[in-house]
Amino acid sequence: MSKLTNKQFFFLILGLIILCEIISFTGFFAPLVVNIFTALVVIATIFITLHKSAYGFLILLAELIIGSQGYLLWIGQAGNHISLRIALWLVVMVIWLTKELTELIKTKKLAKHFKGFTAYFPFLLLLVALIIALINGFLNQHDSTLIFIEAKRWLYIIAIIPLVICLKDEKLRQDFTSVISASAIWVALKTLILLYIFSHGLNLATDIYAWTRADLLGEITKLPNGFSRVFLQSQVFIIPAFIFSLAIFFKVLFIRKWQVSKQAVLYGLTSALFLAVILTSLSRSFWFGLTISLIFVAFLIIFFIRPKIKNLFKALLGLISVLLATLIILFITLEFPIPKPLFSFNASVLSDRASEADPASDSRWALLPVMNNEILKQPILGFGFGKTLTYKSSDPRVVKSSIDGTYTTNAFEWGWLDLWLKLGALGIIAYLWLLLAICQSAILKIKTNPYRALASIASILALVGLNVFTPYLNHPLGFAYLGIIMIILGRED
Repeated sequence: MSKLTNKQFFFLILGLIILCEIISFTGFFAPLVVNIFTALVVIATIFITLHKSAYGFLILLAELIIGSQGYLLWIGQAGNHISLRIALWLVVMVIWLTKELTELIKTKKLAKHFKGFTAYFPFLLLLVALIIALINGFLNQHDSTLIFIEAKRWLYIIAIIPLVICLKDEKLRQDFTSVISASAIWVALKTLILLYIFSHGLNLATDIYAWTRADLLGEITKLPNGFSRVFLQSQVFIIPAFIFSLAIFFKVLFIRKWQVSKQAVLYGLTSALFLAVILTSLSRSFWFGLTISLIFVAFLIIFFIRPKIKNLFKALLGLISVLLATLIILFITLEFPIPKPLFSFNASVLSDRASEADPASDSRWALLPVMNNEILKQPILGFGFGKTLTYKSSDPRVVKSSIDGTYTTNAFEWGWLDLWLKLGALGIIAYLWLLLAICQSAILKIKTNPYRALASIASILALVGLNVFTPYLNHPLGFAYLGIIMIILGRED
């Protein structure tokens, strides 16, 4: 967008995202509005992608970051509608593939079309494992509907290749940064806005709750201690956003010899904003993944980079300043006196969540031995898409609807075990190889750009960690997460 400055382009994207949210909320009461607007977005995306494929993928990426399960905007009627995510994927991928095939016929050079994608072999092996899983699903006579749903979700992983190739162009670097930054910041701001609305009992809360549930945008749950938990699936992108903003914060401080500057304050506050969201999401999976990644990277820094003690001390002070800013953001959000808050802010919210046992976690642990026993029956190739298991759940909704509390599902919260159960050891090996290939690309950049390299490694480790308890590596959001890291690592600067 050469006619716009980076700042103008950022605020343009942020404004368009907010417009999409307003239309989505309006469409909850007037479906025709959201249908017309979604159609306009799809038409606009067609023309933009025809002009330049990379911008079509930026639109697709923005929707993945802000859209949770994909139904922020949709076409059709409730219960029988097509999500904007599916429409965008079809439009962007078909146009890109048509362009590439046309160019291939003209040049007869295949390599040119895949230049810039550095993880061919693990990616191809993973695709083989997915094809086997699809065939296995039918051979094992699983429900065809479940097979289709899972296969459709995995289709999004194919978009990683063109996403990385198209957005490797250095001319698009600032536009890419503006889109993912605006999208991540909006997810953070939206979380805090919802937190404010529900912690203060605004009249709008009832409609917003219904809209959030109806469009599968997230979960808003009032806990026994009175705190309203706001969890959006898209908050997973806040983890790398926090890690990279914190890395840039320290980079700015180091370059300016630890002198406070406007740029340092900006990235420090941005880091605090993202950390506030990670904490208030009350997602123990997020906390686990982030903690594991930061500990590992801290170990790398201390024992391999070996910074001076005084620099470590100054970095610790910088980290404390971010933590204080995080607490201030949370205090203002929850304790703002207009109107009078329903909940008093205190640290027990976090400590209670970290230590409490709830029906969801009890059900997860009850599922674990059932999954382990089943995996051992077909450990190499797995059972394929559509595999279901039956176990005894503690979820009140299941207990209420089931005579003996048993629950049958094909969606499992043990992310890595889910992959093993359905894709087998072949799928696990392929995925780990892909992740290691991405980390290897980061390691090669440690000398030239240590902040970006370490932030990339930390982001991948966080995703690996949180996938233990919450599946993201088999979901479009996880695929987009990986694509973003690969694009960042593909930069030459």
